[in-house]
Amino acid sequence: MTTTIQVLYTMAMAATLSFAQSSPAYSFKTVLTPDTVIGYHAFRYDEILNAAVNDRGEVAFMSREKSATNGTVYTLDRKVAAQGDSLDSKKIAYLYPQYPIAINNDGLVAFEAEIAMFDVAIFVERHMSARVGVFPVGFALHDNGEIVLHTSPVDGIVSRESGEIKGLAEHTPLSLIPHSQNGVIVITLNSLNGPYLIVGTPIKQ
Repeated sequence: MTTTIQVLYTMAMAATLSFAQSSPAYSFKTVLTPDTVIGYHAFRYDEILNAAVNDRGEVAFMSREKSATNGTVYTLDRKVAAQGDSLDSKKIAYLYPQYPIAINNDGLVAFEAEIAMFDVAIFVERHMSARVGVFPVGFALHDNGEIVLHTSPVDGIVSRESGEIKGLAEHTPLSLIPHSQNGVIVITLNSLNGPYLIVGTPIKQ
């Protein structure tokens, strides 16, 4: 365990240079282990392929059993959505763990899922915010519940209420490690014993 933590610490310190040039010092906390249980589900046989974190250190993530194709969306204290769920009168047909996910500072979770073959939509919790076409797109979730698209088919802000594109959005640089606006990071480690999630919070100096 000591060796694992040392390796994770080194990885985190290197990755923070892209968004925390002035303060590479972080405090780390393991927030999920293989023995964690959320909604009666233990993660010992799962792997986590995507995660997001907000400024308060709250995490949303996509997990799947190692033999499965579809994933399930979780926070650290609840299940958000899974394949077969009906959300906003739309049934989730496919929920791939590699699809984008976000969590805002109010704890609202946004994710992408296929509601039919070649028909991808973005959901904020159980509300469908936008249909984005054949392929998933990069996006961010504002604290007011609006979705900001970063890549094709169109760049813009999508109204949570109407799904209307409201204007061009500014591209943001991608990072190797998911992070919040204030530089809180989340690291995913999939081991033979199951997954771990580690949250890193910047230390003010």
